[in-house]
Amino acid sequence: MSLAISQLDEPTPAREDQFCNGAFCQLVKNFQVPPERDLRRAFTDLLIAHGAQSVYGENAREGGIVIGTKEEVLSRTPSCPFCRFVAGAADTVENFLDHPGRDAKDVFIVQVSARSEDEFLWLRSISAKSRDGVPDGSLMLPGEQVVLLGRSDEAGSRTGRIVGGEPDYARMKRWLRLCDEDPLHIGVCTGGDIVKLSEARTALPSLRVVDVLDMRLVDIGWQERYVALSYVWGTANPPKLLRGHLAAYSVKGSLEAVLPTMPKTIQDMFTVVRELDLRYLWFDALCLVQDDLEDLHRGIRNMELVYESSYVTIITADSDSADAGIPGVGALPRNIKQDRQVLKPGLEIMRVHSVDRHLRQSKWNTRGWTLQEFYLSRRTITFVNSQAYFRCRQRTWYEDLRTDLEPKLPGRQDLDFLTSVRDTMDTGGNHVSSYTFLFEILAIYQGRDLTDENDALNAMAGILTRVGTAAKTKIVQGLPANILPLAMLLFHPKSRRAPRRRMAFPSWSWCGWTGVTSWYPFDKLDLMNAADEINDFNEDVELERAISRNWITYYTVCGAGQHEMMWTPASQRHLKMGDSGLEKFQALPEVAGMDMKLEEAHLDPTSDVVHQERRVRNYPLLAFQTLTAHFRLKTIPKGGNLEDYDLGAERPSFKDYKSRTYEICGIEDEDCGSLYADVRLLLKEDNVVKLVVLGECYRVEFPLEFDVDFEVDEEEEEPAFWVMMISLIVGIWERRGIGQISQSGLKYCYPPGPKWEQIELA
Repeated sequence: MSLAISQLDEPTPAREDQFCNGAFCQLVKNFQVPPERDLRRAFTDLLIAHGAQSVYGENAREGGIVIGTKEEVLSRTPSCPFCRFVAGAADTVENFLDHPGRDAKDVFIVQVSARSEDEFLWLRSISAKSRDGVPDGSLMLPGEQVVLLGRSDEAGSRTGRIVGGEPDYARMKRWLRLCDEDPLHIGVCTGGDIVKLSEARTALPSLRVVDVLDMRLVDIGWQERYVALSYVWGTANPPKLLRGHLAAYSVKGSLEAVLPTMPKTIQDMFTVVRELDLRYLWFDALCLVQDDLEDLHRGIRNMELVYESSYVTIITADSDSADAGIPGVGALPRNIKQDRQVLKPGLEIMRVHSVDRHLRQSKWNTRGWTLQEFYLSRRTITFVNSQAYFRCRQRTWYEDLRTDLEPKLPGRQDLDFLTSVRDTMDTGGNHVSSYTFLFEILAIYQGRDLTDENDALNAMAGILTRVGTAAKTKIVQGLPANILPLAMLLFHPKSRRAPRRRMAFPSWSWCGWTGVTSWYPFDKLDLMNAADEINDFNEDVELERAISRNWITYYTVCGAGQHEMMWTPASQRHLKMGDSGLEKFQALPEVAGMDMKLEEAHLDPTSDVVHQERRVRNYPLLAFQTLTAHFRLKTIPKGGNLEDYDLGAERPSFKDYKSRTYEICGIEDEDCGSLYADVRLLLKEDNVVKLVVLGECYRVEFPLEFDVDFEVDEEEEEPAFWVMMISLIVGIWERRGIGQISQSGLKYCYPPGPKWEQIELA
């Protein structure tokens, strides 16, 4: 057993003569501490009576009690206990105290939440330059709370709790029971019954799990309660179920012999499952046959079912390796760090951090596989920060907070935007929420690590299945086919890790690249907030309108050359396979005025090289017909500042250029647009590249590192196209960047001029 910090490191009470003369500290000094059961109400009422609470509505006012200026608070930290607490809080907010925009005369204040159901404290700041006295800064991290600390449950539901040296299993069972029985949660958090009715049950009629009581492998029906584990292997070597083990490990007691060889986290998980009065545990290494590709792939394809149907998913994020164990469960002690400050006898405050903050700092949060495990699960108990946190679709409860004593109290402060979008997707509100969820989660996923880059699609298989079902769309190489023209407009923004090509996947999808990815064009549509007067805020109609600016029909082409249509414009859905969008393209007003002689391309003009590449690639090529044109790329001078952006400005060489943003220029050096390359382009100074036109832009703007003067006022907006840069790699085209060009810029392209072509993209 390990000891809690409360037994080892009790904060020293403050003497009343230590309080500074700040308004808030003087209130605390003179506060008569009542019995614990009355403490929270009495203290909160005192602060509200002195103007700490903000009021909204007709008689709106910004509340707050002054602590002191920044300069005063920092100077008082050696003696005043509350100023020391405030300075410590501010120091955890990155660049807050040292920010050049923060003045020594900025005023720090205490506020009480304006919502009566919360009543926690806020620490905020008011700029010395402020004319209206409205706070403009926070001394707290997102999701953080400052609460009174209670020594018993008599203190009430909105107070902090001292965390013990061992997990509070009784409280965890209470969390699960509350979620099981509350009508608000039934069918939302305990949604396994809904999932189990899905067609996926046909592919996976039963689930192989570990029976932690009989210590063997068993197959169970989906109506049984089981725990799913989300963890990181790290340097550990988890047990692997092989075909030769299956019969032996199915015998009662057979796992007792191998238990000592298992990583400590797995051993501790057996204990946790038993302590929660549960029986079955699922984790990948021992529940999927690792040398049976059919069994392994069937399990991977059904990750959605496994995690979404679990009674609860347990996340172990306290260590970098499964060899370490779960703090407080086995031999590994808890290292409890609670930010507490005694103000006077009987009055103690503490900072409670969001579970998400602790997860973001964990190794678990860097792994690709764990992302879908988290967002597919309807309920989780997370072991991190040497304590346990419960989260379901309705509530978040902590071991160091008593909010579970009032379970109907609204408490979604830890449910982020992505969680909210997922919930909207699950209720079947609209398809836009499904696509928003997908692109947001992929943006996070692409910044995470995979031990094997060939798992890029496997580690997202559950999410992709879930989105495909919700949006009623086929998923093609990780992209939703129903909005393929928009889904292909992905970017690799500037980040600490440069994008790299994953050769096992297509260049036209996110899975063909490593590194942070953004769906900026989709985000800028702002469809979750779209207002359509005619269709009464119908986001799906807005989405259909956005992709209607396309003329291209997309096909996938397999090794043998068979074509399958993936997407075609609504206006062309009656056409036969092989018809192109040339007629629609030529009808565009800006294009109609140009003297371009374009001819239909023949579908599937195969060469020996293309035919061979189709056969060696393990993924389909993307075939389509559209306009192609050649333009010259230029680097941007001196960081792209507009005042330096003139004909005489010095441009870096491609070799010395550190950015991936390039200017698209015409044959007479006309400014035609901008390109955001997937990788740095080591081109010749007189380079000319090939661009394929993908569709009309929804609006003319671009997520440039440098503003190259292509963004114009909306009322003066010039029609523009989305374009893709392609390069010939081993005789077949691959994507190398996305950009925008003005439609009129087509007439400035290099020889041989605009051409209507079929492209087969690897």
